[in-house]
Amino acid sequence: MFGKWHLHCQPQGFDEYKYLCGAWGQGTYRDPEFSERGRGAITHRGYVTDIITDMTLDWLRARKGSDRPFFVMCHHKAPHDYWEYAARHEHIFDGLEVPVPDSLFEDKRHRSEASRDYGSSVTPRSTVRSLYADFCREDYVTGPLRGTEGMTFREKGLAAYRKYLLDYLRTVAGIDDSVGALLDELKQQGVLDEHGRDLHFRPGHVPGRARLPGQAWSYEEGLRVPFLLRYPREVAAGLVREDLMANIDLAPTLLDYATLPTPAAMQGFSCRA
Repeated sequence: MFGKWHLHCQPQGFDEYKYLCGAWGQGTYRDPEFSERGRGAITHRGYVTDIITDMTLDWLRARKGSDRPFFVMCHHKAPHDYWEYAARHEHIFDGLEVPVPDSLFEDKRHRSEASRDYGSSVTPRSTVRSLYADFCREDYVTGPLRGTEGMTFREKGLAAYRKYLLDYLRTVAGIDDSVGALLDELKQQGVLDEHGRDLHFRPGHVPGRARLPGQAWSYEEGLRVPFLLRYPREVAAGLVREDLMANIDLAPTLLDYATLPTPAAMQGFSCRA
């Protein structure tokens, strides 16, 4: 298990693990600290997504040639806020026109008191946490948002939204690189089609909808999370299922594909196709 753990306990049942332990378990994007099995806390120099990828690749290469089945978890910190991307991705979206969600400036008078003005915002609306205010700090991690002093509320919101979404997508580009590198390694070892690979994601992102950032919101975007599985032996390419799947179903599903029984104490059920 390599990468983000964030469960405030030592992993159990793993032959090897290196998990992010700095910043209250969230880890940092630059020069992150990992708690390593049998070695304690060690700081690694570089960008966190690349480091976690390299840790996973090193483990895969060390077992190359083994005919034993394996289970490895590559858990990325990205794209948790604040969105720090690799230097190589700084200009990949230069000139891109960013689409704006219809609800970025939603009039929330019709909503309940609990959601009307609650929570952080992309725009300057929130006095508790506004991404616009964060972005305007001189020490902001990807550089400050400048030149907005004379703008209207709407113009400030649009400028903040553009920075927010592009920084987020640049950060996600590092995960794209990671997935490609891992698949290439498995292909090179000749085991790409012999093993199942799943990609599951944190709660869905709410990119500015209803003026909100982040993922901890019970709106449609926050509830719908993709689960991707590649297993040519059984799952046809392009297959799409609309079944509802919860996080408690992940372990039973993976155990089922591995032809292993699900422990009686485990909640959830298999969603094997």
